[in-house]
Amino acid sequence: MAKKKQGNHGKKNAAGKNRAGGWKYTASGNLFGTNIYDLKWENTGRQATVIDPLYGQEHLFTVYTVTVNGKKHEIAYGEFSNSVYGLYTR
Repeated sequence: MAKKKQGNHGKKNAAGKNRAGGWKYTASGNLFGTNIYDLKWENTGRQATVIDPLYGQEHLFTVYTVTVNGKKHEIAYGEFSNSVYGLYTR
């Protein structure tokens, strides 16, 4: 389960950058021209801070790479709450 993180709930910092590190929520598993659920996901061992699209809370999600047509892409995936999952791209 993803850990909740206390913070300013997605507000921009003094430099004007989003604290979510550029991660964007997606409601679809069809990314990069393919269904990523059919691909092998490689755990990078890193976590990403993402912003819940409904409640604006920060969460820590696991970062994975997927390879599509020879190009690696990073995705962040985790659980907001019981059986409610989120998928992010950058």
